[in-house]
Amino acid sequence: MRIGLPDDFASGRGFTHLLADFARDHPDARLEVEVGNRDHLLCALDVQRLDHVLTKQDRPAGGEILARRVIVWVGRASITGTVPLVVFPEPCIYRERAISALEKAGLPWTIAYVSPSLAGILAAVNAGLGVSPLADDLTEGLVPGIVNRALPSPGSVDLVLHSRAGRLSRAATGLSDLIRQHYGADGHQHTDIIAPPAASRPE
Repeated sequence: MRIGLPDDFASGRGFTHLLADFARDHPDARLEVEVGNRDHLLCALDVQRLDHVLTKQDRPAGGEILARRVIVWVGRASITGTVPLVVFPEPCIYRERAISALEKAGLPWTIAYVSPSLAGILAAVNAGLGVSPLADDLTEGLVPGIVNRALPSPGSVDLVLHSRAGRLSRAATGLSDLIRQHYGADGHQHTDIIAPPAASRPE
């Protein structure tokens, strides 16, 4: 079985515990994990190089919504002046939503730090390099000192499970069941299933 997911899933949200549960329930299965950005992973799913993909999106055009998370600002920024952003590389829904919210509010911003890993984002925030938009379940491990100026809300984001077309093996089905249990087991649960339209994947 092959699963793809962005780094904030792989490094946070208890994903390693999920893998341990899967290994216990399916000791004979071999699992391959690929970490990458949303567009790359969805393309790999389309050509059936992956069995499952986890993404974070707004208004997903396909897949199963597992949970909805509020995007919050973390870090330090001066009371006035340009907002220094600590963000993931493009494409990233946190980055897109944050910049859109700042521009709608007429607030100047600059990219202060870019990291492809959640660990890098958290380290930069803890070092005081700027503020970062993150889902509220990814803020564990941050030092005290949340944003000390009023910044517009970036809104929320959906955690979405995509599975390849065709029949899945018993182990692959078992993995998707574990994913649903793991990511939909709290107060943020939102399990609408959206049928993919004829159009292409969302940007």
